This record gives sequence, C-alpha cells and structure tokens, in this order.
Amino acid sequence: MSRVCIVADRHRAALPTISGLVGELVERFDAEVHAAEDDSDELVASIAGAGPWDVVIGVGGGVTLDVAKLVALRSDDLRRATAPGRSSRVVLPDSARTARLALVPTTFGTGSEQSLSACLTTRGRKRLVSGTALGADVVLARPDLLASLDNEQVTEGLVEVALRLTTVYASGETAPLADTLTQAALRQVVELAPRLGCGERATSDLRTLASISAFSHSGWLSRDRPPMTTLPWIITTEASLAWSCTKAVAASLVMPAYWSVMPERDGRLGSHERLCELWAASLPSAATPAEALSTITGERLAQPSGEKFTRFSDDALAARITERWGAGLPFTGEASRDDVREVVAAALALGKTVAQTL
Repeated sequence: MSRVCIVADRHRAALPTISGLVGELVERFDAEVHAAEDDSDELVASIAGAGPWDVVIGVGGGVTLDVAKLVALRSDDLRRATAPGRSSRVVLPDSARTARLALVPTTFGTGSEQSLSACLTTRGRKRLVSGTALGADVVLARPDLLASLDNEQVTEGLVEVALRLTTVYASGETAPLADTLTQAALRQVVELAPRLGCGERATSDLRTLASISAFSHSGWLSRDRPPMTTLPWIITTEASLAWSCTKAVAASLVMPAYWSVMPERDGRLGSHERLCELWAASLPSAATPAEALSTITGERLAQPSGEKFTRFSDDALAARITERWGAGLPFTGEASRDDVREVVAAALALGKTVAQTL
C-alpha cells in the first residue's frame, strides 16, 4: 500500500473548506498529516525523514507548497539543496523523482504550484532551490479555497503577482507576444484589486486571479527574456528577513524604490521606459508606476514599525545581498553593490516615512 504524506498549512488548516479537504484526503488515502508553518530545513528534513513517501500532497500557501516540493525530492537532491555554500541559489540536476507530488494552493501570488523552484530557510538565510524535480505531477486549483482569504492576504497576493509581471517585462527588449500577455495580465490585476480588496469574493474573480498567478510563472511570460531577471525579488526576499515582515510588504516598499533608481543606472536594473509602458497600458490614469502600485495596495498591508528599519543600514543589507546572490554569482545580473545599496536606501527611506504616518 502506498504511503501518502499530506503537508498542510498550519495557519489555515482550521478553515472549514480546507480542513474538510484534508479530512477527505486522509480518509481516502489513509494519509499521514504533517503541519507546516515555515520553510526551515529542519522541518523539511523531519517530514522527509518520516518517510519514505510514495505520494506527497501539499495543501496550503506558498510556504507549505514549497515544503511539500522539497519533501518529495530524492534524498541526495535534498542533501544538495541544504548543503553549506555561499550561494543562495541551488540548481538541482535533472533527475527522476521517486515520489508523486500533488499540490493544492489555498492562496495565490507565489505561484509555487506552477513553478520549478522552492524557497528554503537554512542556517538563518533564504535559499532558492530550482530544478525539474520540483515540478508537480498534479495541481488541484479550487477557487472556493481562496474565498476565505482576508483583504490583506488578497492584497499580498496581488503585490506578489505585480512584482513578477513588472520585473520580467522591464528586464528585456520588446517581445510582442510576451508583452501582450503581460499587459493583459496586469490590466486584469488592476481591475480586480478594488473589488477583492474591499471584500468581494466572486468565484469568477477568484478563478481569474488564480489563473494570472499561475501564468506569471509560465514560460510564455519569460519568453525571449534574459535568464537572470530576479533582482527585485532577491532584494525583496532579503529585506523581508531583515525587516521581519512578509515578502509582499517588503515588495510594496522595494518596488517603488527600485523603480525610482532605475533611470539613473544605465539599464543595469532594467528598462524604466518599458516599466512605464507596461503601467501605462494597464492603468493609464496613474502618473507614475509607484502611483499605479498604490491603487493595488491601498492601505491594506500591515507595515513594519520604524525600529525594524534600523536593524541593517543600507550598506550592510546591500553587502549581504551582494555576498549571497552576486559577487561572481550570476543572479544579480549587471547590477553592482552600489546599485543595490541605492535601492535599499530608497526603500528604507520610504519605509521610515510610511511608519511615521501610521
């Protein structure tokens, strides 16, 4: 008989629709449930060590799905993902996975159910693990599982989608098909944000939002784009750790900061012209990209307190980012440490300003 592991989101497991689904899966497959509340290497090793598993089912948000993806890896791939090293990026070799993997997203924005990557916290730092072995065999997308998201959680998902769409679009030259698809996707996000942000949960809106989130991880979006276009995500990820906030909250500060620095960096941070082109096509009434983003975020994100922004200076945080992702590693593209420091300084200034107004 197959051994089935369910990795369930501890924070959302008690919600009726989710607990009901997990209960059905347990009854049908005689599955063993493991709760996930973080993406630590200790948790992943603990669940994987309770195996071996023939089937792994992840039910939850991005963190939970990432844990399930890592648990399903072969033991040698998991060791490779957690091995000590300077780089915060690990690319696994193409290899067959012995366990089957099914993912059931209960949030949107991270797109983990569609991506070939997973985040892992190891030795106090965030690591991005990538490889074909992290792809799901089956994805069950149910809009009703998203209906219980509160307004802040919905806004966080919208911000994460906007982060991916804008980053990839601004990173490359004109690509007619990818450009058209990206513009249409961001236009839909802008249209949905006011309704979802004030509590409306129409099934059609939730289904559209889940589709856009999944699309933002698709190959069509990155078609004809440079391979390393993740610097805003990298800065956002490290900032969220430094400021003890969610990735979406950090992104709401990093994105406007990044965009404000782009024109002065001679294209090393991407094309500001293309960024403005994208927002103009999606929200013509906005005077700037930052103003356009504010129509999505509203005032629905809980911002860090002012003291959180004093933990790292702009230079210290830029040094950490460069050490882990750049300085000979290819993940920051052409950006220098000074470029990163300017973005961090602008984000810190914005965060302190926002904190003073709360």
